[in-house]
Amino acid sequence: MEKIPVIILVKLMLGLQEAQSNVVDALTGAYSICMKPDSRTCVNVIVGRHVDVSTGGFVLDKFSLYYQSNADVPQEWGSKWDLLRGYAFWIGLTTLG
Repeated sequence: MEKIPVIILVKLMLGLQEAQSNVVDALTGAYSICMKPDSRTCVNVIVGRHVDVSTGGFVLDKFSLYYQSNADVPQEWGSKWDLLRGYAFWIGLTTLG
C-alpha cells in the first residue's frame, strides 16, 4: 500500500481478535503521510499492539517519523530508512473497553 488513512489501520488493528495476530503482524510497518515525497518524508510507523490490562482491549503501538530532507538520505538505504535518523513522535492509542 502506498497511502492509507491511519484511522483505518487503527480501527482494524484494535478490532481484530487475539487469534488474528497474524493479520496484525502483516499490517505492521511504515505508511507514508507526506504531502511532498520528493523533498521530505513523513511516515506513520505501526509497531503492533498489546493488551491493556485495565480495559481488556488492545493498545496500538504507533509513532510518526519525519525526515526533513530526502536529499540527506543515503541512496544505499533504498526502501529501508534508518529509524534513528528521523524525528519521532510517539502515540499510544487504546480502545474504549
